[in-house]
Amino acid sequence: MVILGIRYTGPGGLVDIDVDHHIDYQSNGLQKLSFSVPLEHPSYPHIKEELPVECQGQRYIVKSIDEQLVHTDFVAELDLDVLRQRVFAPAFVSTTLTLSDTLMLLLADTGWYAVGADLVSIKRSIELSDSTPYDVVMHCQSVYGVTYRFDTATKSITVLKPENEQPKNLYITDQLNLRRVDMKGDTYEMVTRLYPYGKPDEETGEAMNIASVNDGVPYIEDHTYSDKVISAVWRDERYTNPQSLKDDAILRLAKLAVPNRSYELDVADLAKIDPSYSGLAIGLHDKVKLIDRRRKTIEVHQVVAYREYPNAPESNVITLSTVPLTIEGEIRGSISALDEASIQTAGKVNEIKRDLDTTVSRVEQTYTRGETDELIGSKVTQSADVLRSEIAHTYITGTELKEVKSELEQSIEHIQLSMQKTGGDNLVFGSSARLGLEDWTTDGAVMCDTSTSVYNATSAGGAFVLADEVTHTGRLSQTIKTVPGGQYAWYFRYKLQAGLQTEATVHIGGSQLELPMSDQWVERTGNFTAQDITAKVEFWVQDGILTVADITVKEGLVCTAWQQAQNEIQAGGVTVTQRGLQVDANGDPFAVKIDNQQFLVRNKDTGQDVVYLTKDQALISRLTAQDELTVRRYGQPSKALRIIPVDTGAFFVVND
Repeated sequence: MVILGIRYTGPGGLVDIDVDHHIDYQSNGLQKLSFSVPLEHPSYPHIKEELPVECQGQRYIVKSIDEQLVHTDFVAELDLDVLRQRVFAPAFVSTTLTLSDTLMLLLADTGWYAVGADLVSIKRSIELSDSTPYDVVMHCQSVYGVTYRFDTATKSITVLKPENEQPKNLYITDQLNLRRVDMKGDTYEMVTRLYPYGKPDEETGEAMNIASVNDGVPYIEDHTYSDKVISAVWRDERYTNPQSLKDDAILRLAKLAVPNRSYELDVADLAKIDPSYSGLAIGLHDKVKLIDRRRKTIEVHQVVAYREYPNAPESNVITLSTVPLTIEGEIRGSISALDEASIQTAGKVNEIKRDLDTTVSRVEQTYTRGETDELIGSKVTQSADVLRSEIAHTYITGTELKEVKSELEQSIEHIQLSMQKTGGDNLVFGSSARLGLEDWTTDGAVMCDTSTSVYNATSAGGAFVLADEVTHTGRLSQTIKTVPGGQYAWYFRYKLQAGLQTEATVHIGGSQLELPMSDQWVERTGNFTAQDITAKVEFWVQDGILTVADITVKEGLVCTAWQQAQNEIQAGGVTVTQRGLQVDANGDPFAVKIDNQQFLVRNKDTGQDVVYLTKDQALISRLTAQDELTVRRYGQPSKALRIIPVDTGAFFVVND
């Protein structure tokens, strides 16, 4: 260890002192150097607060002094003072930036730089009041789900992802390197029943709960460890979706429902004592196997703290934890960032395949949050003449499946972008008007308009037109499923052509809304609290023409855009609903429809059915059979008519 700035001996004014010391490595990347100096040591009078200290290539600053009877204890921290010189007042604010961009902004003009930040792809927004660059840099750990390794010599901050650390062949046992194990456990904060609440309703002030997605019950339970009922309330106003609130509540309760345990181990660092044990070197964030012969368990834990005695490695101490560390912080923007603490089961894949012509790279992550299984994946395919990238997000809750997928293809001649969404949160079926009126109840004149002008003006690509110049009234209604007490938001857009005495109303969830005249598209939004297991969505007009589109009702407090219904797929000319599958694209000569009643292929030019199959009959307009055609009764192969083509004609063979 070297004390800097004392010039009474040694070349360059540096004084080497040999004293007892150790270094504490913390999970957030910070380090503390502790050392003791005898009172009679010649350097003792010169060691003061804020004195720079160097040890093992790192520069520290003395922060505390504790004088004892015969010696004095000193504690020094990493020298990061240059990051505390500026102040962001009243606040540091960044909007949807990557970690790399955020750190570049914070470290400007400090001489420090970040390493590996570009491997964190998510974007986040930060707002931190009255802060320094140091405060925001440390705050980024919770926002982006990372930690750091500081190097004061090179002035670098290396970004680490502890959750990506793979288990190594490291083990700790009292038969080899474990001298003592202290296990601490408590149930002071144990909870077995949790009531989660989200954002309050703007009108009623009542907080959103999970009853609508939890069989009408506003709480969840976890009796993994105890049968006792111990209740608690968790509130987070960032949540507006009941299913997301429930998923994260399940994960939170899973940690609260078991004892809080951690292990502090007195471990001999064999790798530093004997080179033959180099394979057992243990460091911060490593995942190791703890073989506890007394409790007869073998568990994998992560190193969350490490105390190193450079001059006495046999005294090193590591701390393992089964309870992930939590860092409190203010996060604005998306709340979907996941770390190992909030994932029940997770798997990651990162692979690259290549040959002389093509390189394909794929990254996938699968995990379970509460009741929701999710798969996020991206793939990049590169060859000499084309570059194609795909990103897909698929998630399943119960029997509901949703997928969002986008693809970008670039070549010398063109750039093509496509986007596909499978399913959504809309409780209204057939809301696009491109699926006909089978999901709706109608009265008077109601038609579907999928013209080019409507397609370009609406998100769904179609609209419902109520009433016309002959029939002066029209009604369109549908009953949707709701949960009593659940909160729902709605959205639609409309145009209303006036007549002599035009009246137009909308009924959604028991509320009535009068629609004023408008020859331009008007958007309307709102919300309601369900009073029953169903709610009616109804549009009505008299003595006018009402055009309505993008009808959406979803769980939550806010709805500002159209979505497809659950288990509905509309992509190009392919439509999949709960009734079946239909393929009918503009310009195609045929249309295909498959459901549980029929299989139909229709010639769009003539309007005739080319193939029509039901459980009772089959119709094929033109049939060519090669090699052989057999006609027989079901279950009687011996009695049949066979037509066998030959070079000069055909043989008719009758088996009776």
